[in-house]
Amino acid sequence: MKSYLELFKPLEMKPLQGLKDLSRIAATEGIVLLKNDKNVLPLQNVKINVFGRIQTNYYKSGTGSGGLVNVDYTTSILEALLENPLVELNKTLVNTYMTWEKEHPFNAGSGMWASEPWSQIEMTLSEETLQQAKDFSDIAVVCIGRTAGEDKDNSLSKGSYYLSDLESEMIQKVSSTFKKVIVVLNVGNIIDLSFMDQNPIQGLLYVWHGGQEGGRTVSDILTGVFTPSGKLPDTIAYRVEDYPSTAHFGGHDENIYTEDIYVGYRYFETFKPEAVRYPFGFGLSYTSFDYHVRQTNRDFEYEIDVKNIGNFAGKAVIQAYVKAPQGLLGKPAKTLVGFVKSALLQPGESDTVYIQFDKYDFASYDEVGLTGKASTYVLEKGYYQVTLSTDVKTDITFFEFEIPDTEIIDTCYEALRPIKPFNRLKASVQNGRFIESYEPTPIRTYKIKDRIENNLPKEIQHTCLEKRNLIDVYQHKVSLDAFVSQLSLTELAELVRGEGMSSPKVTPGTASAFGGVTEKLQAHGLPIACCSDGPSGIRMDSGMPSTSLPNGTALAATFNTNLLESLYYLIGIEMLSYQIDILLGPGMNIHRHPLCGRNFEYFSEDPQLTGDMASAIIAGLQAAGVTGTLKHLAANNQEYRRFDADSVVFERALREIYLKGFEKAVRKAHAKAIMTSYNPINGIWAASNYDLNTTIVRKEWGFKGIIMTDWWAKMNDETSTGDKSNTRAMIQSQNDLYMVVVDALNNSMNDNTLSSFNDGSLTKAEAQRVAKNICLYLMDSPSFRRLHNIEYRFKAPHHFTPLLDDIKVNGESIANFNPLIGHYVVKAKNHFSIEAVSSEKHHIQIKKNANTTMIIVNNGVEQNTYVVTNIERIKTSESIADKVAMNKVVKVNTEAWGKTKLDLTQPLYQNDGVHLNNGQVSFDKDGLMSFGLDVAQYGKYIVELSISSNQSSLAQMPISILLGDTVASTLTTNGTDGNTIHISTQIIINQGKFLFSLKALRTGLTISRLELVRHQ
Repeated sequence: MKSYLELFKPLEMKPLQGLKDLSRIAATEGIVLLKNDKNVLPLQNVKINVFGRIQTNYYKSGTGSGGLVNVDYTTSILEALLENPLVELNKTLVNTYMTWEKEHPFNAGSGMWASEPWSQIEMTLSEETLQQAKDFSDIAVVCIGRTAGEDKDNSLSKGSYYLSDLESEMIQKVSSTFKKVIVVLNVGNIIDLSFMDQNPIQGLLYVWHGGQEGGRTVSDILTGVFTPSGKLPDTIAYRVEDYPSTAHFGGHDENIYTEDIYVGYRYFETFKPEAVRYPFGFGLSYTSFDYHVRQTNRDFEYEIDVKNIGNFAGKAVIQAYVKAPQGLLGKPAKTLVGFVKSALLQPGESDTVYIQFDKYDFASYDEVGLTGKASTYVLEKGYYQVTLSTDVKTDITFFEFEIPDTEIIDTCYEALRPIKPFNRLKASVQNGRFIESYEPTPIRTYKIKDRIENNLPKEIQHTCLEKRNLIDVYQHKVSLDAFVSQLSLTELAELVRGEGMSSPKVTPGTASAFGGVTEKLQAHGLPIACCSDGPSGIRMDSGMPSTSLPNGTALAATFNTNLLESLYYLIGIEMLSYQIDILLGPGMNIHRHPLCGRNFEYFSEDPQLTGDMASAIIAGLQAAGVTGTLKHLAANNQEYRRFDADSVVFERALREIYLKGFEKAVRKAHAKAIMTSYNPINGIWAASNYDLNTTIVRKEWGFKGIIMTDWWAKMNDETSTGDKSNTRAMIQSQNDLYMVVVDALNNSMNDNTLSSFNDGSLTKAEAQRVAKNICLYLMDSPSFRRLHNIEYRFKAPHHFTPLLDDIKVNGESIANFNPLIGHYVVKAKNHFSIEAVSSEKHHIQIKKNANTTMIIVNNGVEQNTYVVTNIERIKTSESIADKVAMNKVVKVNTEAWGKTKLDLTQPLYQNDGVHLNNGQVSFDKDGLMSFGLDVAQYGKYIVELSISSNQSSLAQMPISILLGDTVASTLTTNGTDGNTIHISTQIIINQGKFLFSLKALRTGLTISRLELVRHQ
């Protein structure tokens, strides 16, 4: 069977057709069914009422860099249910909500960075509305939504972690009116579920943030088109106070990780099993499975026969845990070591799957040598138990084995210990039960400066007899050392500076350019590589659309690594379409606490699940010839004061919990890029942390790729505090790239690299070392291959989504039918006929009503669906050019360095988001101002702006420059604290008359000058 992924090819600057359909399937597999009393679900051939405004305002993602993906549409839950032939919606109730929403539009915030509210206001339900709905049907679906995001943690307040008063009132009224009530949680993070105890609710679904087709996935699960197979990647406790990190989460100056290794289920299963509402790994199905488990002849490999003994097609997830003896170190009651997901099984069908792991997956780290030798991973002597389970609490069977003598599994260096003493949690046994006790933590025993000086590299002497380019290294004509020896101190300083955001040297609106960002570096044959924000799709501040994927938590809930590898292979193809080399994801920080604002981007509370998901994503991206960035290394577990709050973490917890997922992705998937976090770790900012970036990541893990800072990060050493200009400390730590500066050539961030060369505090050899890391990556990048016309052979993963060859409506093929695309709007009268055409022996089901036909295609391994409807759903964006008549144009000065001033008080067009005040123009989000240009000569033109913003220097303020409807460039600056600064970009303008527009993508930017300069 041929992998259907081989059918996808890059397009030019367009979203990849068919990617959103695989994204939809992935979101479906991540939905977790937590309650289904009396089999209230699935809903088939019934009438239903839908309550809650989130039915029309589906949250496709959270906010910030991990969520702001521009899309051509987002399918709402309501739209998808209206198209679903298995249910009939209460149209009167739908119209009531639609009318109300006209007076209460969706609140997207002010448009400023991190301004979005966590939730939306709800409609008050009148007795008349409830009675009409009750007369229509005794079934009610209630939709609750939450967003979250960068720079803004959730809070213990109503409308955030808790339901708002209007939400509580809605659930109380609905659950007391209807016999069958299902609650749908369109959320990125765990929220309080105490409302489940207070109201008679029969069904509960966590649908997460499912990307732009997420609304359709909710409809498919509610109606049984797909059977739920998602599992919780986190523990849901009864009370937020029961999470052991609650006492220190949100610390102003420091965040002390007193819970040590006891995070999530490791804590609850050890100390407080009674505090758990829904355990880690839990998730119900519409069907049932039978399991038979055998241990194979290979160490720690288990063969599981899975049989579907229920009435619906479905997939099963099996999880493996290890129970270890407490020994001298103390251990959690259980540790996840592996998992596997079956194929799609029809009732009565079976599948055989395997789980395999090794000793390192459940070894414990001994910091000070309690078991015999310090800085080692060990298995303490004693009896162990492997459990094969459906969740952390529910075992299928178990196997026991003995370690007769303590074994050393791996030897490491002491690294990353705290510098001041604290007590940390440790398990003790009393009367056969685990109890919480505390022990002093080991502190650092050496000076980092001494470790750096004792491991200085040797300078590479200039050995090239003639000038060599990077392609000569690629072709083995010269060594990398010899090539790097040619670089001057100035060039080495320029090379570590990434430019952005929205550098005009790469795809408009992307996060950064690096490599050949100056003419001298380009002369050495270095390409300009492009990074784009992720991980839930390609984010471009230019406004160009791409495909929005399910967020990290939803993907982790799939427990399906093959699916993630396949999905991100296609994201890799889409990246090539936009000439992007690196996706800034996956996000891998551990869900230490439910209130972390960026939990939606990250996978789980568990490092094994995190590492396996990240490994799959990296494998998929690299199979397409691009790569991703593992972020944020490390212990970035709160958004509040993320630049400055010190994460005080103990070495064992760092290694076993917060670094383990990164380590797995490096060792297993051979990741090529890592991003360090904003925060200090035990006093040393991650971007300049030698023990993090060199001792552990490069020496112990063998990492060979590039390490970059997060955007505008701080750096320091033992004797200084964090500073954005301290690139000396960054380079010494082998963090290779500073992200980002406006101008690498002129050192716009005023970094200290060159001055450190001059005063001897930074050696040329240290800069050569990071230059080699950067050049090694560049030779493996798409930008390098494009520069030299090097062909790349794609390595599509094996994934077998079934496809149709054709669909005929009323006997005629759908125009422009593409088997990779699953949704079609046709101009046909009600009750149209459908024929599904397939040359394969697929099992095909057809479900239909007057307006819509759903085609369900199954090949025995996977399932796919096609929807054909005469209901218009997708709204096309309006053309700017269609709004504006070109009745006034400005003649552009085409002489060399000639200037053309555009009068901000006399635009050709402006919308309501533009405000004129004393000759200056202020923009709201989506504010648009246009001018007509008459250009007599093709060429390169510099766009110069004088701008200001009252936002802080941490806020991102993008503005796009458009020619007609096409984004020519995007400038992203930071807030200026009210000061005026001058920025510029370059664009190519053809000869002729053009509509030249500025479009703000955040609120709060003011422009006082706008000029075009003809570049010579």
